[in-house]
Amino acid sequence: MKDPLGALQLRNHLRARREHRWPSLLTEILDSAGNDVHTASHRVFTQQLVYTRDVDSIKTILSAPSSHLVLGSSRGANFKPVAGDGLFTADGKVWEHYRASARPYFTQAKQTSFIETLEALIQQRWRSFSVQNDGWTESIDLQSFLLDLTLDASMENLFGQSHSSQTSGAEKGGHVPDRSSFAASLDAASSFVGDRTVLGKMYWMKQSRDFHGHCDTIRRFVDHHINGVYNPCSSPSTDEEDLKPSVAIEHQYHPTELRNRIQPLLFTGRNPSAALLAIIFFFLQQNLSIYGQLRNEIRTTLGLDGNVTLTKLATCQYLQFCILESLRLGNVVPAIMRSAEKDLVLPRGGGSDKQSPVLVPQGSTIIVCIQSLHLRKDLWGEDAASFVPERWHSRPWDWSFIPFSKGRRRCIGQQLAMNQAAYVVARFLQRFDSIQSVGGESTVKTSTDIATKFFFDKQMRFHLASSDTPG
Repeated sequence: MKDPLGALQLRNHLRARREHRWPSLLTEILDSAGNDVHTASHRVFTQQLVYTRDVDSIKTILSAPSSHLVLGSSRGANFKPVAGDGLFTADGKVWEHYRASARPYFTQAKQTSFIETLEALIQQRWRSFSVQNDGWTESIDLQSFLLDLTLDASMENLFGQSHSSQTSGAEKGGHVPDRSSFAASLDAASSFVGDRTVLGKMYWMKQSRDFHGHCDTIRRFVDHHINGVYNPCSSPSTDEEDLKPSVAIEHQYHPTELRNRIQPLLFTGRNPSAALLAIIFFFLQQNLSIYGQLRNEIRTTLGLDGNVTLTKLATCQYLQFCILESLRLGNVVPAIMRSAEKDLVLPRGGGSDKQSPVLVPQGSTIIVCIQSLHLRKDLWGEDAASFVPERWHSRPWDWSFIPFSKGRRRCIGQQLAMNQAAYVVARFLQRFDSIQSVGGESTVKTSTDIATKFFFDKQMRFHLASSDTPG
């Protein structure tokens, strides 16, 4: 069927987004372009969309100068009400400013402190688990459990107090949103932005009065905690051990400046972190033999007494393999979008066979299809769609594997995310010797909001190890 204006393509994107399969649609678009074709394009009204899973083209895109490829004004305007004017929305010098201000949060000292916070929060939640006579815990909504855990950990490290410990009250100018209101608004606003992202430059066509209310709830919650911890008139800290991540470049803090710095850190500390942990546990419950093998490594390397350090975690090779394989198949970031500020030439995608260089005109939107890249059989083998941690024994971490992006905008929290995932998984496998979906085999759907969320159609439960000792 002919589609000269791209209306059918837009409909397909919206439907895939609604059905939680948008990353799969990107793979379908590239697959339909022909055998051994990894770059394709089409128009949606006035927008030129370029899709690629070609390794060399991706390297060209993510290594391009900041003056050539940007997030773009549409992305900034769409994300700003939720994420602020910071890492998620800025380009150029503004982005460099916020990137620099975030670095103190990811030092080795901060990561060690973060692990200590995680331990306290995990212990707190384990005490709430109800264990039946057969050793199995009660059914758990794993995604919700992990979202709560990672948000509390992020709050603790940003503000020195966990979200769950907050009491509602009055702030100057209005009611302080409670825990459930903030979390619900964050999820609803992120989902709405995800819907508008599919529309690209036409994001403004989708409007909602509720969206602005959710953004206001997020802002008031963040501002309340900023005002409770940071003195707007104080001089910036230079203490490397200070738990506050935002070391101001100016001589004084400003509330809006602090919100722009902290809001993206709070968001990324919750949603992507929870998504990574959720998909790891999902694959482990599908592969109980791998669960057992991983638990044997943890028992041998770390013991079962709960004494886990980052140094010890780094020696758990199979644990690292399981995390990498989960990142490859789970794709916490399934795609990256960039706007071409100048004409750009990609090494492949042109000519009759699509193997020649191709011009990407100024104004085009480029979509780097990470999930599709990670499933290419010519790169990963015939078992590319299977969960095989052993493939990482000899696999280099090159441009065919980009779960945290690459280049100058590579995820600044990459190592923290890996450490957090390793720690939580290790502690759970120290305490529980099996995992099970309740009511049959579980399946997963992907929601591509500002950050990915995974939806499981079954709840999970864990089996308490017979040799487990409290603590």
